[in-house]
Amino acid sequence: MKAVNVFPKWVHTLYMIINTFGYDCKRVLKHCFGYEENLETLKANLILVIHTVEKGLTMPETRLGFGQDKITIMSTLLDKIIPLESDSFELIYAKSVLEEYLDFHEKRGFIFPEKTLTSLQSMIGKIGTEKSQTDSLLSKQLHFSREEFFSPLHQDFKEFSFSRHSVRNYIQKPIDKDVFIRVAEIANQAPSSCNRQSCRMHVVVEREKIERVLSVQGGSRGFGHLAAAVIIVTSDLHSFYDVQERSQPAINSGFFGMNILYALHAEQLGACVLNWSSTKKKDLQLRKLVPSISDSEQVEFLISCGYPPEEFDVALSKRRSTSEIVCFE
Repeated sequence: MKAVNVFPKWVHTLYMIINTFGYDCKRVLKHCFGYEENLETLKANLILVIHTVEKGLTMPETRLGFGQDKITIMSTLLDKIIPLESDSFELIYAKSVLEEYLDFHEKRGFIFPEKTLTSLQSMIGKIGTEKSQTDSLLSKQLHFSREEFFSPLHQDFKEFSFSRHSVRNYIQKPIDKDVFIRVAEIANQAPSSCNRQSCRMHVVVEREKIERVLSVQGGSRGFGHLAAAVIIVTSDLHSFYDVQERSQPAINSGFFGMNILYALHAEQLGACVLNWSSTKKKDLQLRKLVPSISDSEQVEFLISCGYPPEEFDVALSKRRSTSEIVCFE
């Protein structure tokens, strides 16, 4: 007789919780940059800060002088990274974004405090880059007309997928319910573990509720008020066996969500994924606002969407080279 059958189910469950979550927790505490500091975690944190600045450069109405607190963080990170690695993708990227940030404000006549300006110029100066690399990685946030942005929709899949970007600018035009039905049909074709199809789309279209939902989420300042709809992606825990499948809800939702994003792009809608690393308090607030989310559903992330204006900007979000992300054994 197997040992698992000798003990009550709750004993086995308690063992699994301690064993599996302890195993996960140890790796998180050892490697995540909120807990551990080494070259790789410093570079990951730098990319996070760089992207925050990029987003500020592409907002519908950019607030001049934005992000000075992020510049301070970037300066601290660079002081730690440069002695360890003087020339890398992350450093080149940081330099080009800092140059664009400074140029953006100079063209608009904004005067930084002397301390901030000195820090910016110092950071740009201390990052040494090889010209060949710099030429290929210069940061410039992307500007599109609506026609240009959606022109590759009928090209091959590579062109189609490369043309999709996170859009944080929308016009006040409602989205027909049938559009979301078509999006859901495509999302529903995403793979799921053992075809259990755990994922759900909760579509919020009422203006007041959108604002309240995004207020709880807290990561759409500067553009969330323009969204025509918010999609909340969930995964139903009824579809999974026990704590050993702890990662499957998020994995299934990732597949499901990418199909949503491609489907929205095909419908000529702009969209932006919004993180849901929430507290218990926020989770309960969201469920109260959106009662269609059942207790068994785990909220994974949100997507804001809407029709983009005639002209708009999107963050460059420069990617690493393919050689850095593919490993052959």
